[in-house]
Amino acid sequence: MAMSPVKSELAQAATAAKSELTQAAAAAKSELAQQNPVEEGGFQGQVVAGLQAGLARVQETAQASYDATHKRVTQARAGNALLAHGKGAETAIRAKVVMAEAYAQNTDVVQRATLAASKFQEAAVLLRSAKDSAENLPEGITGVEGFARLAETYQARAAVYKRLLEALAEAEELPPLPELSPAEQDAARILQMHGHIQVTTQRVSEGAQYVQQRSWEAMPESRDINARGQTLRSKLPCC
Repeated sequence: MAMSPVKSELAQAATAAKSELTQAAAAAKSELAQQNPVEEGGFQGQVVAGLQAGLARVQETAQASYDATHKRVTQARAGNALLAHGKGAETAIRAKVVMAEAYAQNTDVVQRATLAASKFQEAAVLLRSAKDSAENLPEGITGVEGFARLAETYQARAAVYKRLLEALAEAEELPPLPELSPAEQDAARILQMHGHIQVTTQRVSEGAQYVQQRSWEAMPESRDINARGQTLRSKLPCC
């Protein structure tokens, strides 16, 4: 599959940057070598060694950047290649992505339900305790007369969450998620990007239609022409 222009330019830029840094490092080393010999361990020797170490780090950074860019471009090409196989490949990748989202939501629901059950239960206990000692409370604390009813309501809601957690615990345990290969991950990003583009395009189109309609309705001449047209059509014979 041919590489897209953007990815091709990215790869070429990374290669060019690596080449320029390599040439600069080689030129600097050559210039240092042509200088007068210096004593090893002396001040000038330490300066030269420091420069050489800095150049080596620059080369390592350039190589790492090139490797990362090359890997990213390769994955992007592989992701496009997967999607090029048709609707079946796209559906399979979407299924794995949505499966991972559902798995994460399930974990989040269990955690939130556990916390909610605990908080509702704690609130019910505190409400009952406050109601029992209402006679000793200062006048500034209000609403105590409704604590008993609130305690019952919160106790009932805690029971609902506990039943939910029990039902989830009794259900079949979710199997481990299938892994997404780097190519599949890139294909998923491509699908996500396409989805955002489609949604944005639809919203822009709907917004343009809305503005056009509102502008038409806001013009008195337009409303008058529209009314005249409807009157004329009503007077015309149907056949």
